[in-house]
Amino acid sequence: MRKRFFKWLLAPLVCLVAAAYLIADKPKSGAPAPVETATAAKRTGGAPVRVLVAESFDAGIASGVHLVDFWAEWCGPCHVLAPTVEKLSVDYAGRATVSKLDIDAHPEVAERFAIAAIPTLIVFRDGKIVSRILGAVPEEKLTAAIDAALKLK
Repeated sequence: MRKRFFKWLLAPLVCLVAAAYLIADKPKSGAPAPVETATAAKRTGGAPVRVLVAESFDAGIASGVHLVDFWAEWCGPCHVLAPTVEKLSVDYAGRATVSKLDIDAHPEVAERFAIAAIPTLIVFRDGKIVSRILGAVPEEKLTAAIDAALKLK
């Protein structure tokens, strides 16, 4: 009797878990398909998000306005913020540079800028920190930070 009860309870539970897994993997109707950054940049005429490395970090932010997204592959909020960062790269092409730095691949840079939580976005102007933004924030907050850095003299 006890074995039958568990079989009766377990079978529908396994089906529900499997169905939930399959539904979660399907894209939502009406949602745009993911697009590679370079492809989006070619189509819209903008610049793709640059990938910075430790060896060229200082040279990469030395002049002009730069938004650097400190992220990691395992970070869920970083992936939520990624489309916004890509959009800003296209929107600010020619005025500001948008870059990403993987903190797992380059921990020395993350340590240098005291990155304790991710995503952390830092706006630089001519190599100096102008503002620091923590977390997956709305696009408007990032836009305001970049605009403020562009207005500095």
